[in-house]
Amino acid sequence: MALLVVPEGRRRTAGRRFDAAGAASATAGLLLVVYAVNRTIGNGWLSAWTIIPLAAAALLVLAFAWIEIRSQNPLVPFAVFRRETVAAANVMAALLFGSFTPLIFLSTLYMQQVLGHSALRAGVSFLAMSVSSLVASAVAGARLVGRLGVRWTLVIGFALLAMGLLLMARAPAGGTYADLLPTFLLAGLGLGCCVVPVQVAAFAGIAERETGLASGPVSTSQEVGGALGVAVIATLAASRTSTALATGGSAALPAALTKGFQWGFTGAATVAVTGALLALVLLRTASPVGLRRGERAPRQEARAGPAGSTPSAGSGTRERAATQRRAPQQGSRPPPRA
Repeated sequence: MALLVVPEGRRRTAGRRFDAAGAASATAGLLLVVYAVNRTIGNGWLSAWTIIPLAAAALLVLAFAWIEIRSQNPLVPFAVFRRETVAAANVMAALLFGSFTPLIFLSTLYMQQVLGHSALRAGVSFLAMSVSSLVASAVAGARLVGRLGVRWTLVIGFALLAMGLLLMARAPAGGTYADLLPTFLLAGLGLGCCVVPVQVAAFAGIAERETGLASGPVSTSQEVGGALGVAVIATLAASRTSTALATGGSAALPAALTKGFQWGFTGAATVAVTGALLALVLLRTASPVGLRRGERAPRQEARAGPAGSTPSAGSGTRERAATQRRAPQQGSRPPPRA
């Protein structure tokens, strides 16, 4: 209906075609990656059921890149990633949700399978994380970006998220909500502090007509990072649980599940630490927020010339020479008569 009713929509979509080949190849490639990683739980990494889907996924991703380069109306124009902050924002978004989404997934399983909580009680337990994330994104995130810039705000956010995950990695088999609350608060604060600078970096230097083009890849990076993060880290946790069950027997199921979850939380913390380190590297020269609060622009020593011009060093030298020549003339005037 919007394409038929809104004139602006008709003008912008005239002559454009949907990139069906690009969408199909990208979707199929990502699905095969997630499927292959999940199959490693029972088959291992060297199994044909793992290697063949991974190889097919790699071919589909290469086909997607080839299609996008040759397409007149590409689904994802690669030229947008030439901007330093846009490319960094996509990497940060993938790592952020690649560490945060596994926290939600594994925490839910831990509360239900180890602590015996119902689905409703487990869901209500995440309210602390939601509130802290809302407060951080609405208050702390925006203010920190204004004071510290995108780079250091992301470092702080990833560090808080990593601290929460490491605390969760110490959760015992007979834990209580008091063991989970610090993790939920820290993780919520970390997520809220990271979401704002990721968006700021994604839209830095982007024209208004290209905002949709910049936001699309960031949203996709969040979804892909979360899916791959859950697949990889859940596989790690399941592998550790299987090893613990093989040595301890089925009677030690809660303890074995806890060991697996602890390994998963540690893996997610590693992803968060990687995000903090990459933020320092990828955003080292980027300053998408301009001058920080309280920072003044450098003042010019010489007097400004015509509008848009900058006085040169030679002009300043000539002015000082003229002043020195005028000084003896001013000092040689005779004193006034009484």
